[in-house]
Amino acid sequence: MNALKLAIELAAEPSKPYPTDSTGYRKARTGLLVREIELRRDIERVAAERHTLPPGGEARGCGSKDENGISFLMADRFGERDTMVTYF
Repeated sequence: MNALKLAIELAAEPSKPYPTDSTGYRKARTGLLVREIELRRDIERVAAERHTLPPGGEARGCGSKDENGISFLMADRFGERDTMVTYF
């Protein structure tokens, strides 16, 4: 895998600034772009870490009561099916 360019290098690559852009604006915009690139890379690193987490605990059953006040688990309402579709 190729090494990523530094964010500062990417942000400094030529872009087509508007003719009316001030030097201060372009400098501030480039600085913001550096932070945006670093943020996106950080999000990717966190996502990669999330994928390495070990399995969590068993999901507890979600329950409710029917119209007669009898308690039930939602999973019991769907038999052997493992998918539920809802429409809003």
